[in-house]
Amino acid sequence: MKACILANGNIKNKNKLARIISRSDLIICADGGARHLKKIRVLPHVIIGDFDSLTPEDKAYFEKNNIRTIKHPADKDATDTELAAIWAFKHKACDITFTGVSGTRLDHTLANIFLLKKMADLKIKCRIIDDYNEIYLVTDKITLKRDKNSFVSIIPLTKQAEGVSTSGLKYPLNNAKIDFGTSRGISNKFSDEKATIFVKKGILIVTKSRDCLED
Repeated sequence: MKACILANGNIKNKNKLARIISRSDLIICADGGARHLKKIRVLPHVIIGDFDSLTPEDKAYFEKNNIRTIKHPADKDATDTELAAIWAFKHKACDITFTGVSGTRLDHTLANIFLLKKMADLKIKCRIIDDYNEIYLVTDKITLKRDKNSFVSIIPLTKQAEGVSTSGLKYPLNNAKIDFGTSRGISNKFSDEKATIFVKKGILIVTKSRDCLED
């Protein structure tokens, strides 16, 4: 089952959001993320959180439409986004797209990126998509489709990533070792319509990014 989890971060491109929603079987909002759906007149299956960022008016709107809400205390050991991800896992989601999980709060953004690791450990295929980026956690290989004016970056999440090889990129890697903290893998470019990144040992964060909003 494919799930979409919406959090309260920035989402400007409503058409892109609608495309993500259309590919999802299960729509879960982490607290204030529900506001994005209200703007495009889509109803989620459930809203989860401590409800500190969903306005009373928006909450009343979803309650009027009989949307299930699961309230957690403000004093808790997990973010609303992580609670939504755990709920998705327990309800048989095997593929999750996170959106609205990046924005002005860098601490939340980083926590959401690292949440991909927890989901990968649970054997769930997942990615983060925002207005400018697609973010993936890679433990073996990934193939990305070229978009106009897009860049690919490869960032080790472990102390060292070994056996990193690429195809379809302007600056290739062949069985390379990349240390954590280096900027060596930033801002590569597509040379073909598709690019594949391989890693033999370690974990990579792979991003496909652009500097401007897509249509």
